[in-house]
Amino acid sequence: DVGPVMSFDFPLSHLDGLVCPGLVAVLLLVSLIVAVRRARRAEEGPWAALGAELGLTFYRLARVRGERPVQTEVLKGRRAPEVTIFTDALGGRWHTYVQAAFARPLRLGLTIVPEGRVGRAVQKLIGGEDVHVGHVRFDREFLVRGRATEPVRALFRDGSLAERICLLQERFGHVDVDDERVELRLDGVVLDVARLSEALDALVPLTRALVERRREVPPTPEEREIEAALRALTEGPARSLDADALEVTVDREGARVRVYPTLRRGEWHTVIDGELGHPLGVGLIVQRASLQAKVSEWLGMQDVVLGDAEFDRRFVVQGAPAEAVRKLIHAEVRARIVAVSESADEVQIGDDGVTIVVPELLVDPARFEARVREMLELTDALRSHRAASQRE
Repeated sequence: DVGPVMSFDFPLSHLDGLVCPGLVAVLLLVSLIVAVRRARRAEEGPWAALGAELGLTFYRLARVRGERPVQTEVLKGRRAPEVTIFTDALGGRWHTYVQAAFARPLRLGLTIVPEGRVGRAVQKLIGGEDVHVGHVRFDREFLVRGRATEPVRALFRDGSLAERICLLQERFGHVDVDDERVELRLDGVVLDVARLSEALDALVPLTRALVERRREVPPTPEEREIEAALRALTEGPARSLDADALEVTVDREGARVRVYPTLRRGEWHTVIDGELGHPLGVGLIVQRASLQAKVSEWLGMQDVVLGDAEFDRRFVVQGAPAEAVRKLIHAEVRARIVAVSESADEVQIGDDGVTIVVPELLVDPARFEARVREMLELTDALRSHRAASQRE
């Protein structure tokens, strides 16, 4: 299968006699944009139809490979668990990736990758302890690492989950697992609804089973310390702690913020989720500006310019219609976005909520209160605008 790589052909002989390199660059860029937009329109139909069949939302994501921008098709939907399907190139060949996210992180520092040179290189970079779970086939076919050995062994104690992962790889060719999701990698660009449905039907029950088994694994001494620190944060009104998930929930006037720790690259981080209750209805995506995001802009895939020079420099905004997005992301909302983004590793704002990841274990009461307050102020501003729009 040929993947959706965006390329262009421009007859350089047409440039004979021109001596301005800047003009050459402009013409090449214009040719690229025209070619990409034509290809985009031609290819969108099958992906949009596939998304409708699977109950997922279709969008495109730009990436940079070397000096060449390419676009990746993505299907994403909030199901139980959240699933994502996307295409990407690896080693010059295109693949389709099917992911199912865990309802809550496993917090084991877990990585499971197929045995091989690439897998060993990945595990070496990630760190952690090598783990053999006691299932002969699984230990032969996969490399497993975790922050500590015993909790990972307990996850696979009876061999049933290890066997399911082996069978999943046998059927689909490649499986890897980490603390946040299970991923299948299918060869080529797969547009067959039956094949993708088969992958989802196999993947989703496994992710649920892993989360349920994780609940049965006794907490580590480190987790007990974290639980005690989080419990002290829930002494105020409208707060609760899910001890299994190490998740603090704060409710205020219909708004909800969830705060929970996760392991990233072997270090503790904290995820802060602000829920909106109902979608904003504009297909909103706000992310930090980056080379990848700017390539999306060049390809005509997104970018709503808000007219705030500093904000437009730091963030890329997507949604439609553009005028509704500009009204939504007004000055107060922009200020709130900047506030929650400070010192955050990741910032994701969508139609149904806000998620940030901060590179610390958020157990200090003052810092916890500040982060929750910033998130509530942002979600309140977004929800207020939605309510005002409905009244209009």
